[in-house]
Amino acid sequence: MQLNRRLLNWGAFLVLVGAVPLAVRGGVLTTDQVSSWWSLWPLLIVGIGIGLVLSRTALDFLGGLVVAATFGLIVGAVVTVGFRGFPGSVCGSEVGTTPLEARSGTFSGPAAVDLQLNCGRVDVTGLPGSDWSFSGTGDGDNPPTVTADADTLRVRARENGARFAFVGRQERWAVGIPTGVPLSLDVQLNAGQARVAPGTAELAAVNVQVNAGAVHLDLGAASALESVDVQGNAGSATLILPDASVSGRLQVNAGSIRFCVPAGTALRVQTGDNPIASYEFDGHGLVRTGNTWQSPDFDSASVRIDLRAEANAGSITLNPEDGCDE
Repeated sequence: MQLNRRLLNWGAFLVLVGAVPLAVRGGVLTTDQVSSWWSLWPLLIVGIGIGLVLSRTALDFLGGLVVAATFGLIVGAVVTVGFRGFPGSVCGSEVGTTPLEARSGTFSGPAAVDLQLNCGRVDVTGLPGSDWSFSGTGDGDNPPTVTADADTLRVRARENGARFAFVGRQERWAVGIPTGVPLSLDVQLNAGQARVAPGTAELAAVNVQVNAGAVHLDLGAASALESVDVQGNAGSATLILPDASVSGRLQVNAGSIRFCVPAGTALRVQTGDNPIASYEFDGHGLVRTGNTWQSPDFDSASVRIDLRAEANAGSITLNPEDGCDE
C-alpha cells in the first residue's frame, strides 16, 4: 500500500484540532495547560529539519507529519481557549507610556461610537448623561486619530499599527461613552485586549470584531440592546447579554466565543453545519431540531434572544461552568 503523505498530514492536523477541545471538555486537559501550547512553535523548525535530513529515504514523511501535528496542537488550543490565555507577544510586550491627548465632548442625541485599536488594550465604560471621554498612553510618535461631532465619536489607531501589529509599543485607551443617549457601538481590535462594559447604556447595534486578541463584552446591565454581532478571527470573545429581546450573530474562525444569558430567558440559536466546529449548548433546557437549539417557550415568550452561531475551526459555548465574568 502506498501512503498518501498529503492526506496523512491533513489527517493528523484535523484529528488533533478536534482532539484538543474534546480532551478539555472531558477533563483530560485543562484550559491552563493548552493555553501554553503556543510555545511548541520550535517543533515546526524541527519538523522541517527532519524532512531535510530524511529526504530521499522511506522516512522522509516524518518531517511533514511533525509540522502538521504541531499546527494541529496549536490550532486546537486556539479553538479551545482562543487568545485568552496566550501571552502578550501577539502584540508585543512593551507598553507605551507617553500620555495621549485627552478628549471629551457631549452628544446632542442618538450617536455612533467607532473604535479601532491595532495593538494594545481598550477599556470602554459607561458615563452618566450625554458626555463622552477619551484618554490613554502610547508611543508618542503616531498617536491615534480622534474625530468627533454632535453625534459621532471615531478613534483610529496609528496608521502603521495595522501593517505591523507585532512592532512598536502597545497603546492603552480608556473610552467613556454616555448612558443617557441611544448609541450604536463598533469596536475592531487587531492584536490585543478589549473590555467593553457600557453599564446601563441604551444600545441599538453593537458590532465587535477581534483579530488575534481577546475581548470581554459585558452588556448585562444595558437598558436596551437591539442587535449584537461578534466576530472572532484567531481570537476569543466573551459576551454577557442583558434580560432583553436581542437578535444577532456570533461567528468565530479559529478561536472561541463564550456567551451567557440571564436564567430563564427564552433563547434560540441556529448554527451552521461546518464539521470543524464545536457547539456546546447541551444541558441548558434547549430542544434541538436539526441545527437549531430552542427554548420550549421561545415562541410565546415576551423576551427572546435570537442568535445565529457560526464556527469554523472554533467553539461557541453557552453559559460555561466558570461563567462569563473576568
